[in-house]
Amino acid sequence: MGPKDGGWGPPGIAFNVALSIAIAVALESTSNPSLMTFFLAAAMWLLLAGLWGGRSAIAIWRHRLRFPPRYWARWLSVPITMSLFCAILSSSAPLVIRLELSRGAMNKEPLGGG
Repeated sequence: MGPKDGGWGPPGIAFNVALSIAIAVALESTSNPSLMTFFLAAAMWLLLAGLWGGRSAIAIWRHRLRFPPRYWARWLSVPITMSLFCAILSSSAPLVIRLELSRGAMNKEPLGGG
């Protein structure tokens, strides 16, 4: 594997950067309930999932699951990252973190002396 695999190796830096951007957009869509941001995040996730799935299917077909361990780690990093991110979003962690970060501002005295 390597240069002879026809460009169907595991995801590289560009894919991981795109995945990071998709995660940031998805986080923004949860904290800012905008329909446009939600659809943008969904489109990015579907595109990345399709690219990863197609690429992995071709690589599996060509190499019959005989990847070196470092390739396995790179291939599996994407679904593990996406699964962990979905688990975090489905929990109340983002809400708790936002509330804890803004607790100091919420506990301040009003400016008017109220």
